[in-house]
Amino acid sequence: MHNVKFQRLFPLAAISIIFAVTVLFWRIGSSGFFPHVVESFSYHKQSVDHHLDEQGIFNEPRQSPREDVMKLLPHGNSCTCQSKPQRHLLADDKGALNRREHQFHQYRARFSLLEHKLVVAQANFPLSYPTQGVLVHPLGTILIPGLSLQKKTTDLHNVTLRCEHGTLNTAMEVEDVQTEGLGTKRLVVASRNPIAINMQMKFISYTNTHYLLGDSEQVKLEYGGQIVEFLIRVQHPRLPTLHNSGTGNISELVTIITKTFLRYEKVQNLIASVRKFYTDVRIVVADDSEPWQNITGWKVDHYKMPFGVGWFAGRNLAVSQVTTKYLLWVDDDFIFTKDTKLEKFITVLEETTMDLVGGSVTGNTFRFKLKVSPEIEDGFCVKRLQGYYHDLQGFPGCVITDVVVNFFMAKTDRVRAVGFDPQLSRTAHTEFFIDGLGELQVASCDYVKIGHESQLKNPSMQRRYNSFRQVLNNIGFKTQALKNLAFKNRLTCMLW
Repeated sequence: MHNVKFQRLFPLAAISIIFAVTVLFWRIGSSGFFPHVVESFSYHKQSVDHHLDEQGIFNEPRQSPREDVMKLLPHGNSCTCQSKPQRHLLADDKGALNRREHQFHQYRARFSLLEHKLVVAQANFPLSYPTQGVLVHPLGTILIPGLSLQKKTTDLHNVTLRCEHGTLNTAMEVEDVQTEGLGTKRLVVASRNPIAINMQMKFISYTNTHYLLGDSEQVKLEYGGQIVEFLIRVQHPRLPTLHNSGTGNISELVTIITKTFLRYEKVQNLIASVRKFYTDVRIVVADDSEPWQNITGWKVDHYKMPFGVGWFAGRNLAVSQVTTKYLLWVDDDFIFTKDTKLEKFITVLEETTMDLVGGSVTGNTFRFKLKVSPEIEDGFCVKRLQGYYHDLQGFPGCVITDVVVNFFMAKTDRVRAVGFDPQLSRTAHTEFFIDGLGELQVASCDYVKIGHESQLKNPSMQRRYNSFRQVLNNIGFKTQALKNLAFKNRLTCMLW
């Protein structure tokens, strides 16, 4: 009975539902809904098509090398030392070859600075480009590394590069890429093919046309109205200066140098104390005394200078005569003891990137930091602050600092690079380390020690020596020395 009633009502219910839905769609249609739906489907189709474009449905473009640019690149004009292959000059001396490579490894550890490493900014520009580490030889040509476009639409992509001290070019012609300004200071590359334009950017070259030592080229890179800049350093590669230390005996590694003035008694005592512990290490003595006495001895070289030319002039002379990898500076009144272990200095210099390491003179390490104030209109202010920066890792008792005592071992070439100002003729110490700021890595180790015997036995000779040496009470001399520093280093104050 119920089933019969349901069967009669079902057709009426179905008709009512169809009518209601029809009315609903009519009202929605009149409100603009259907056009919106159609538009949405159309937009989705376009999005799919655009997405397919972004997948890079392009054939790989043809490339044609441009020989006029290719031959300028480093691999195209590298030198050939001989027309025929030659045996290595050290082929018969494997020991020397191994020592050379060991020292070159040390050299690279010291001078392979982070700022020389190639760094490429990844594309959020959307261009990637090098931020540092790009080097070109003077008047040389390179391919600029790291250039790429990370936008893969089929829009027309225009990339513009500008430079000041050179020209821009392409080493490869790439299909589907248009270029403008080849061989000029402004280069434009354009394409709708993202694969092609990226391929072209790998072959954009820079040729330097203007060389000044230490100069850099500032390249401007533009895309879509946005501009970034990066530098290309223009310089020769730095060649290492290596020392053949032979068997590695300390006499082949180190030369002891000193400067004497009117203190022959003291310098003879120094030499005698050295020979108790190091019989074959060469000793160089620079001497501006008057009257002059000849100093002789096994492996002792005595150099006569004009009378009273000065403290730092004598240091320069002594350093100029060193042929070993390291030099040891000592004052002429120092005395070697059982704790004067030069091998410990060598270990620090060999196993770290330090250039100079000081020791202890009768317990005094004389460790100071140098603080340079930011430049103001009148110049800089230098403060000498007692202390150090931090421990030297791996060497207990050693610290990193800026100034050490007058008993130090150093890499000969690094000391020569800084030099000693010969204007400082009577008294100077910190001034050398000021000149070495930014050039020398300095450490101090308290476990390498030396003795000190300052007073001469002859009172009259001591008084004569003091009349030259003790100039701090001579107002005129001190004032002139400070004026020289103020001019040379553009200092307004020196606090120590």
